[in-house]
Amino acid sequence: MVRFARFLRVNDIPVNLSSVLDAIKSLSLVDVSKLDLFKSLLRCNFTTGKGEMALFDVLFEKFWLSHASDASRGETDPGTSGPPGCGEDASGVAAQLIQGGVVDDEPGVGQADSLRYSPWALERKKPSQKIRFEESAALYRSMVRLLNRLTKLESRRLSYGLRGRSISLRGVLRKNIQLGGEPVHLIFKRRKPAKWRIVFFCDVSGSMDLYALMAFQFIHVLKKAIPRTEIFFFSTDLTRVTSVFRAENFSTALKKIPDLVTDWGGGTRIGHCLQVFNDNFGHRWLTGKTIIMFYSDGWDRGETDLLQQQMALVKRKAYKVLWLNPLLGTQDYQPICRGIRAALPYTDYFLPATSLYDFRQTEKILTRIIRP
Repeated sequence: MVRFARFLRVNDIPVNLSSVLDAIKSLSLVDVSKLDLFKSLLRCNFTTGKGEMALFDVLFEKFWLSHASDASRGETDPGTSGPPGCGEDASGVAAQLIQGGVVDDEPGVGQADSLRYSPWALERKKPSQKIRFEESAALYRSMVRLLNRLTKLESRRLSYGLRGRSISLRGVLRKNIQLGGEPVHLIFKRRKPAKWRIVFFCDVSGSMDLYALMAFQFIHVLKKAIPRTEIFFFSTDLTRVTSVFRAENFSTALKKIPDLVTDWGGGTRIGHCLQVFNDNFGHRWLTGKTIIMFYSDGWDRGETDLLQQQMALVKRKAYKVLWLNPLLGTQDYQPICRGIRAALPYTDYFLPATSLYDFRQTEKILTRIIRP
């Protein structure tokens, strides 16, 4: 079922994770041996309009029924029967999915690879593989307008000089008392630019593929607005990618990502990755002027005790911790996976991140934090 959902996403039907879980739960309520009933169940869960139904019917036959024709010709692998997923236990697949099970690159029809989590980094960067993203110029321009206010934020501290927007009476008196007589020397005051640092952790595990493009656009604009932003990608390991997002052009930045990230689409070990950050970068960047931001669904196959320990360390040293979760905006979402449960006690803001409206709320919170 997970492979079929990935197959649909590759072919322009945007299936989200909650729909996959709903489909798996629904399998116990119908007789899956009846093809029409099985197809209707999946169509209800995986399509959102008439425009997708015709494409869904074609993809359904290509993915599921081609296996039946192969089987009739005796071309199935030994020990397998029927379409992929029909012989799998639905609760077992759901458990793998909830606990962060991942799928390799989009499998071709007839591929019988199993779904397993590996704690080791998946070397997914091959010459023939590319991270497939289509830049949305309209979305990017909206992000720029959205975060433009962050470029003008000022701190409450003042600086004094010969130019400015308002006169400092105290400075004028002090200066003229020192010099005495005429002419009168004017001293101006103005607010200093806000010098905050943001450390942004972006989840690039398999479960976050659907949300990657919007996240990358947000990060690229955020880096321009607040130059002291540090960016890290994580799944099974931690990778610093700040240099990539310094590129002025967003398309240029995207092209550089595959050269740096080798564990793209792997499992998720948030605690381990945070430990790597704290050991190597925490002593420099975790201060009272640092804002920590996570962009992740919180699915984790690592050690929750380690995650709690490292989150407590981050919370103790940083000023604020924000967690952006793309699943939070979906209907009936509950933070029940163990990664989120372990991290929430150490999170100041738990925010949705599925639309421009959600990112607008994030921008307002950042503005409030930086300039209270």
